[in-house]
Amino acid sequence: MTAIRPQKSPFVRWPSTEQGRRAVILWGAAVGVLVMALLVTLATGGVYQEAGEDSTPTWARALSAILGIAALGGAVIGGVYAVLALRKGDRSALLFFPLLALVLAAVFLIGEFAVPH
Repeated sequence: MTAIRPQKSPFVRWPSTEQGRRAVILWGAAVGVLVMALLVTLATGGVYQEAGEDSTPTWARALSAILGIAALGGAVIGGVYAVLALRKGDRSALLFFPLLALVLAAVFLIGEFAVPH
């Protein structure tokens, strides 16, 4: 009697196309850059301010802004690569994360310009 071996799912694997691999790498880089921006904010006490006070150094605010914009750009470009990979037939489950990042980046960009503040 032969044993039945379970087959590996084609969805749970590294992306097979170059665009898919780039999408996942850019998503990972965007997450890493966003974590760095949050660490800069936490290290300089930017989160723990009282109302009306602004004790965060200018360099920390500038660095957090630059890192946030870089993370947003990586998320958008990674999402575009994920869409291209899906159009080429790549069906890796890892492509869900760059697509989710693209949707969240679009929501944040639309919200930034749609809501006055």
